Amino acid sequence: MQINRIYLRIELLIYSLVDMLMHFYIHYFLIFQNCSSDLPLLFFSQQFQSFFILHFLKIMF
Repeated sequence: MQINRIYLRIELLIYSLVDMLMHFYIHYFLIFQNCSSDLPLLFFSQQFQSFFILHFLKIMF
């Protein structure tokens, strides 16, 4: 039972990481395609940080 729970958590982690990457990919190519100088600002934006925090909270609980 414990092993199944660990596998489930690992699977959730992988799916969440893929989801984050896909979201970032779509976000980048739709919004920041023409202005690549804004890319570093994306990492420090409040929306991007809160997005990461929400995803990792979803993984933990």
